[in-house]
Amino acid sequence: MSKDRRIIHNEIFRLYNKGLGYKRIHRNMVENGFDVAKSSTTIDSIIKKRLKREAFLNQPITNEYRNYDIEFLKVAT
Repeated sequence: MSKDRRIIHNEIFRLYNKGLGYKRIHRNMVENGFDVAKSSTTIDSIIKKRLKREAFLNQPITNEYRNYDIEFLKVAT
């Protein structure tokens, strides 16, 4: 990610953590001179993608598997 994009993403999440919604974040960033897309839904997409990525990367690591069953299914031809 480029330095410019990182600054924008950090600003988005700073405002998001303050409790602002994506439309207000977009309006605030446009008023403060940030180079963001015309549509406010891009801010929503950025937020959703980052939250999904963080949830995936912060999953607990499973060291072992217990009590699982294997089922064999017959496929009709």
